Order: sequence, then C-alpha cells, then structure tokens
Amino acid sequence: MRGITIAAGTLGALGVLALGAFIAWGPAAPVRLTVGDGEYLVSSPSDPRLAEAVALRARAILGAEVVVQAGDQLRSFSIESLGYSVSVPAFLTEARATVEAAQDERHGALSKRLLDALLRRPVQAAVFIPLELDLEQARKAFAQLAHEVDRQPLDAELLIFEHKILKSEPGQRLSVEASLVRLQQAPIERDALLTLDVEELRPQVTERDLLPVDVTRVLSAYETSFRGKAGARAVNIKSAARYLDGAVLLPGEQLSFNSRVGRRVHGRGFVDAPVILNDEIEQDVGGGVCQVATTLHAAAIFGNLRVVSRRSHSRPSGYAPLGLDATVIDGEVDLKIQNPYDEPLLVHAWVNGPFTIRVEILGRDPDAKVEHAFTVTHREPFARRVWFREKVADQSFEKKQKGSEGMDVTSVVKVVKRDGSVERRHYSSKYYPVPEVFWVGKHVAESALPALPAGATSLLVEGQEVPISGADRTAPAPTDVPTLDEADSSGHRG
Repeated sequence: MRGITIAAGTLGALGVLALGAFIAWGPAAPVRLTVGDGEYLVSSPSDPRLAEAVALRARAILGAEVVVQAGDQLRSFSIESLGYSVSVPAFLTEARATVEAAQDERHGALSKRLLDALLRRPVQAAVFIPLELDLEQARKAFAQLAHEVDRQPLDAELLIFEHKILKSEPGQRLSVEASLVRLQQAPIERDALLTLDVEELRPQVTERDLLPVDVTRVLSAYETSFRGKAGARAVNIKSAARYLDGAVLLPGEQLSFNSRVGRRVHGRGFVDAPVILNDEIEQDVGGGVCQVATTLHAAAIFGNLRVVSRRSHSRPSGYAPLGLDATVIDGEVDLKIQNPYDEPLLVHAWVNGPFTIRVEILGRDPDAKVEHAFTVTHREPFARRVWFREKVADQSFEKKQKGSEGMDVTSVVKVVKRDGSVERRHYSSKYYPVPEVFWVGKHVAESALPALPAGATSLLVEGQEVPISGADRTAPAPTDVPTLDEADSSGHRG
C-alpha cells in the first residue's frame, strides 16, 4: 500500500507560514487606548465605543479645573472657562488613526507576536488631545479676574489728633496680556497650577516718609464758613474734609483733590445737596465739596505752594474772595497742588466748630509773607429767566435765584521774602453771568414782576428771548474797578 509522506522540514515551513498568516491576517488585537487620565478598550477604529469615549473625554477635559494664582490670591477655573475648546470630530479622527496605527504594528519577537495574537492581548496606545485656545475669551476671563485681584496701594497716614501712623500696604495689578502669554506656554491639565503675571504696586507714602513731618509747624491755614448753608452741604463738607485730612506731599509731589477725596457717591458719606447745574441751583450728590477744595486752594496760595491745576467756579462763591475759590467736578475738573519745598508737608483738614471748615498745611514754618488781591477786568451782563410752573399759585411768582454779572478777574499773589525781595504772580478766573430766575403761575403779566436789576439786559420766557419794554430797561452796573497796582496795594493775608 502506497502512502503519502510529508517531510518534517516541509511541515515546519507550512506551520510557520500558517502562524504568520494568522498573525498578519487574523483578527486584529484590541487596543487599550489612553486618553488623558482615562483608558478605553476598543476592537477597531470603527468601534462605536470609540466615538462615545471621545465625546465623554472631551467633556471631562473641558470641565477639569486648574488652579490660577494671581498675586496673593488663588482661584479655580475650568479649562473651558479659560478659553479652551476641543474639536470632537478632530479628536475622533486622531483617536481612530491612533487605534489603526497600533493594530498595524509588526514589531517585536515572533514568539511575542504569536502569543499576543493567540491570547488577544490588548495593544497599548495613547492619543493626543487637540485643545484649541480662544485668546479673546481668555482675555475676558483674565480681565474679569483683574477686577477681583487689582487693588490700589494704601499710603501711610499720620493721624494728627491720635498721634499715630496707619501703616502703608502695597497694591497689585494683574497684567492681562503678559498672563495670556503664560497661559499659551503652560501645560494645561487637571489640577495644574497656572501662575499669572501680577505687578506689585508700591505705596507713594510709607511710614518712613512720615517721620520728618513736624505737625507742630504751620506753614499756612485758611478757614471758610458755611453758616446759613449747612444742612446736607455740611454733611458733604465733613466727609470731604475727612478724606482730605492727613494727605502727605513729599518734596516735589503733587496732590490731586479728586484722587484723595475719591468718588462723591452715596455710600461713601456723601448725600444730595444744592449744586449749580445749567446755571441754576439743583440737587445732586456731593454738593458742598467745592468749599473744601476752595479752602485747600486758599491755604495753598498763602503757603506759597505751586497750584498746578485749578478752575474757578462758574459764579462767585459767597465763602471766599474772588480768585481764591476752586471748583471740582467728580472725574472731570480737579484741583492739583505741588509741594515746592525740601520738606514733606501734611494737609490737616477738619470742621472747626459747627459752621467752619479749616485747612492747615503743616511741616515747616513760613519763610515769606504772602498776600492775595484781585481786580475785575471785564463785566458781562446777565439775563432774567421766567419759567411757568404748575405748582406756583395762579397770578403769583417766586424768585428762585438772584442774578449777577459775569466777570473776568485777575488775581495778584505778592510774596515778600525774609531778605526783602518781592515776587508777584498773576492768574485768571472766569465767572459767568448768573441768570435771575423767576417761577410764575398762570396769568402773570410781565409787568407784575419787579423791574430788571442793574446789569440785566435781556429777558427769556420759557427759554425764548422777548423784547424788554423801555420802563424795564436798566443801566448796566458800574464798571469802575481798581487797577492791578491798586489791587496789589489792598491785598490781604491768609
């Protein structure tokens, strides 16, 4: 009987070929895919679990929190709130390509490849997470954080009555643009610490700066009275004086009234009080603060300080001579003075008695006698304004405001030094015409109102100019005013 014999060598070769085919074309090994800190077992690039895993990991990645350090403060932010996003389609494409590449690998010893294939041992692979950064969203997030992080430095303050010094404190400011650069360079992952760029702001006045201030030496002082105009104005005057008190001017340094006193808003000790709006008296928060600025300005003049920025009131004030007043408007018009001396100066402001605001400039003795005088160089007539108001009784009227002429004023500051030398400075003030204001009821004839006062040359009814009858016409106020030399000789001292 004939049989078929297969040589051993041939059988070995066929076995090797069979095993190679099994490894090469047999079922693909599963892949253990690492995505961030999660692992997923998938059988192929088309495995539906892969798409589900990618969507799940995208949400987990964006929701993960990182710790942001901004100066001395720590905040937690989700990765998404910092401006990062994940393109799920791009993420899925990257994951499928990674799985396919892992299953196609043919590296390693034959025995290991054979064992992996027989046991269906998973192949290890990791996929990169394609994060995208929206710089504008990140900028908004940091700008919002800056509102919480930023703080102004606190200057040291000398409390005169208490004889103590309040310590200074540094401030800080978040640099949004520099922090964006750090964000782009830092690794973003769960529980990562991101340190932002925060600049330290040093106070302008420290405890050391206050030590040389001798509060027993008075350079100058000035007082103004608000008797007869107290009420709400007194509340605002006291609040402004409290904020101004203790301000220190180092040699050559400027003091901004608005910066020192701060915003005149409810909640900071300021209330509604009469102010000048559109040439007429209205109610607004902070009315009366200008009297504190005026008192400071006058003290600065008589202390021979440099007045860097000052504007007169729109009309003469009743509490200071022409040219010595100063108006301030929150955020718009400021009074700034500068210390020209080698010693630091301190501003001491307080309500001295029931109806008097006093400002003293302390730190050195005066080395000159300072006088102030003024002359009116031009006058401008004013108008009478008549407004109909339903709350005014029929055939009656109320005088709501006294009128006055506008004036151009030149101030003369005369400084007589100890050696006898004399310096003179001039500066200007502009006071606008103040309209005379009447509120009238129905059926009030023009002739029922008093004759126009001196200096009034026009009549406006409900904002429209009307002709003036001959009987109502008045001569302008006299324009005889002293010359600059005459004003100089009649100056007064602070």
